Amino acid sequence: KTHDVEATFQRRFSSGFTLNANYTGLYQRDKLYYHNEFDADPSWRQSNTGVPHRFAATGIWELPFGRGRALFHSGVLNHILGGWQLAATYEWQPGPLLDWGNLFYTGDPNSINTGTRTLDQWFNTAGFERDPAKTPAAFQARVFPTRVDGVRGDTLNRLDTNIQRDFKIKESFTLQLRMDALNAMNRSQFENPNLDPTSTNFGRVTNNTSSTMRFLLFQVRLKF
Repeated sequence: KTHDVEATFQRRFSSGFTLNANYTGLYQRDKLYYHNEFDADPSWRQSNTGVPHRFAATGIWELPFGRGRALFHSGVLNHILGGWQLAATYEWQPGPLLDWGNLFYTGDPNSINTGTRTLDQWFNTAGFERDPAKTPAAFQARVFPTRVDGVRGDTLNRLDTNIQRDFKIKESFTLQLRMDALNAMNRSQFENPNLDPTSTNFGRVTNNTSSTMRFLLFQVRLKF
């Protein structure tokens, strides 16, 4: 079951600036898993194939220097500053829902996502049975949901930028210089927290994902 809304904004401004932005709001539930292995029919649960909100934007700015632009139409500054173009891409969306094992829990599930989120305590760990001798056995029917509304992994919050310029060599030859800054804010993307109540790291985030930290890529291209 899916309900969604999508909005797109596109605008080409004066002075060589272009902006494209997209927002998607999504509510999705899937009936594709069995709450217990002996259940006759699959159960509904919140989907992890989409996120409730996603925002993405792309902007391009042709700097106002050089021939055909507002400033420095000729001379040394035209050769140095003319023809450069800046671009950026931004993405934001909540992280995935956490997938829980079968646990004993005596608190209010709505309180799991309360409190200040830190790497040492990603969610409220109070109310979970931590004694290994008292946790559910393999044959125990599930008494805890596989996913809890709002309890998610780390948010995606990423900015990529680039700057480039084309140099006309001959009519059919163009030399392009380009630098890309991937993950320009150098933001760490964290793994999901530990979900084993018997672990001393329960509720803690102990690793980064394999996503790229800030990475500078320099390119020279000859186009013909």
